[in-house]
Amino acid sequence: MARGTGKADRIVSFASAHRSKVLPCFNAHTALLRAESLLEDVERLKIIYENSGPAGDRGRVSGLDVTDYFVVGYVTCLEWHARSRLADVLNALPQMIQPNEVKSINIEAISQMMEAGVTLPDLLGASAKINTLADYTKVFDRIWQALKIDVPLAAIVASSAKLAGQPQCLYELFERRHALVHEIGIAQVGSYILRDVWTFDQAIDHGKMVVSVIKDVEGEISKHAPDSFPNRLNSEGHPEDRMAILQGKIEDLEKRIEAAMNPVGIGSLVAAKNSSALDFRKQLDFIDAALMEVPKRHYDPTLDIVELFYRQRFEFLAAIAEELGV
Repeated sequence: MARGTGKADRIVSFASAHRSKVLPCFNAHTALLRAESLLEDVERLKIIYENSGPAGDRGRVSGLDVTDYFVVGYVTCLEWHARSRLADVLNALPQMIQPNEVKSINIEAISQMMEAGVTLPDLLGASAKINTLADYTKVFDRIWQALKIDVPLAAIVASSAKLAGQPQCLYELFERRHALVHEIGIAQVGSYILRDVWTFDQAIDHGKMVVSVIKDVEGEISKHAPDSFPNRLNSEGHPEDRMAILQGKIEDLEKRIEAAMNPVGIGSLVAAKNSSALDFRKQLDFIDAALMEVPKRHYDPTLDIVELFYRQRFEFLAAIAEELGV
């Protein structure tokens, strides 16, 4: 709550809601998932429209007014992608935060963020304005520099734009969205021969372009970002298996510790590993029993709780490895 006002800051509320551990959606995967969903919808609408025959035409020469509004969804996906990744890179590398960025955040928001469970990078990402393609690419230029990615970002943008048939399409997406949501001109209310309305094919091509640019950008981030980088995606565009990553780190630590130990003590390490594996199976049974009555239709907390067990084991072994200097 804001001091003296009794009201939570808007940006803090936004970041807290969308960075929630229960239903986190302020991430690249959500942006990609939404873009793919919009593309699938317009592809289905095209089929329905084509099968409607003369009854669906009503004198139009291009498409339906509603078809144009897919641009609003597409641009929102690009905005969400950039803003969430800005929060991720600043959480991973807080030394990248610039003084002028901090000054842009309301002091009330900073005073509330700890209680709300959000970080300064979360606030910076949530409050970022992505109104043009230049704003979008500026965010990823910072990530490219931080992760030392050598594939030109401009080449990814240009390659994706070709799917819509012309090189300036990503620029035009933002401009078209702004005009559509802020203006009502002859292009919206004039005769159908004057209206600048997307056909279904144009809406589909632009959707493919947006999905492509997000996937290609994420592909480079996944290749170059360390395992600790937040919200990494796998090669198929899905969130990485956090448990598998932690398990791999645990096994690596165990091997390094074993190599550094006096051979006389190796038996104790083997016994500890066996005991940990048995304990883990018992803990899984306990978690299943404890959460049996917990509704899991929209969110299953099991994975987050199991991750705590893995992380405790990892941190325990990491502390030993540090003492051994391995």
